[in-house]
Amino acid sequence: MLIINMSKKKDIWDKISRDLRSKLPSSEFEIWFRPLAVEKLDRDLVILRAPNKFVGNWIIEKYLTEIKKSFSRITKHSPSIYLTYEGSSRTGVAFPQGTSTGDYPIQRLNPSLTFESFVAGKCNEFAYSSALSIAKDRLNPYNPFYIYSSPGLGKTHLLNAIGNYRAATDPHCLVKYVSADTFTSDLTYAIRSDSVNEFRAEYGTIDLFLFDDMHLLEFREKSQEEFLVIFDKLHKNQKQIVITATEPPQNLKNIDRRVKSRVSGGLISELLVPDTGMRIEILKRRLQEDHINMADDVLFFLANYSSDIKTLVKNLIKITNYASVSDSNVSISVVKSLVQDRYKTEIDIPDIKGVIATYFDVPIRNLTSTNRKRVYTYPRQIGIYISRKYTSLSLKQIGRAFGYKDHSTAHYALKKIETLRKKGQKEVINDLKRIENLLL
Repeated sequence: MLIINMSKKKDIWDKISRDLRSKLPSSEFEIWFRPLAVEKLDRDLVILRAPNKFVGNWIIEKYLTEIKKSFSRITKHSPSIYLTYEGSSRTGVAFPQGTSTGDYPIQRLNPSLTFESFVAGKCNEFAYSSALSIAKDRLNPYNPFYIYSSPGLGKTHLLNAIGNYRAATDPHCLVKYVSADTFTSDLTYAIRSDSVNEFRAEYGTIDLFLFDDMHLLEFREKSQEEFLVIFDKLHKNQKQIVITATEPPQNLKNIDRRVKSRVSGGLISELLVPDTGMRIEILKRRLQEDHINMADDVLFFLANYSSDIKTLVKNLIKITNYASVSDSNVSISVVKSLVQDRYKTEIDIPDIKGVIATYFDVPIRNLTSTNRKRVYTYPRQIGIYISRKYTSLSLKQIGRAFGYKDHSTAHYALKKIETLRKKGQKEVINDLKRIENLLL
């Protein structure tokens, strides 16, 4: 193994940092990469230290591919990348990108994503109980198990929880977690290096196959063909397969019908959007893990700012990072400046739809549907009113954005909310005030 001295390490990491900065928005780089430090760096292995578990997990989940690409561009090598964090053991939140080395785990699992750390509720209780059952029983009849939801609702968490549970309770079980992007990248490397047989052999020995983000295989015909080969072999040998995606199998676009047929053959479960109370519980659970206190009004704001769990956690990390380096109190105004895009100068329709859907706990698609139930029409009318007030779009454009083909319908919705507000209708006034507070 090539040993690199300290000054050389710093020089390499500085080059990697500059390369990453050129590929990412400056705000993202400052939040996630500025706090990192190099703990170990040589030709085959890189260990980066994050300030806390939140940052480490987020970087692994969102930026690991970019880090690997930067190392390949700058050093002409592809070392295994690990992250650890202050106060952790040596493995910390370290994740291998290939064969294990020394004390490091062999799976690509996130050890912090367990059943214990997953917040279960009405929106996900069936998927949670099914996942736990599969983790406990090697001969479970639910094979494959297919989980789908909008992004950021816990699919990857459950996938890792199954793997972590099985790995902890059955040390002889060979677990393989892989995302669609990593699967494609590994396959491409195998094809170029004439090692496809070795690639297949590695997958052929596993007992538990955890495949994340199947929808990202669209247009990737070779990857779909290889997935089919691996799936058929594992399924024939009664090995457990768990898959996640953003759509149910029949709705996957540009995916081979044979693949869709295979993954539809077992148990299918959807994760729904958590309500505000559950989102607050998720935030509290994350804070308790790191022994951090946060005011209730800040938690309420964060929980209503987004229904996406990943966004909740991302915003929480921003705030905890700010609190760790600032002596000032974390007020609502500070929180707003941290979580909102500082470069954005105008509110747009997607912003408004997102906040309204989150505030009223309704799917965004129902804001543009023809459903005339009040639970959908009232939020739609509020959306039109807010859009008229805070965007430069015409009423006709706003109406179309909310599914109204007729200009007069949008005009009616606008007038109705204006009338109720002027009459002092408390529900409308309070809803407008809270929604505007979340937007501005």
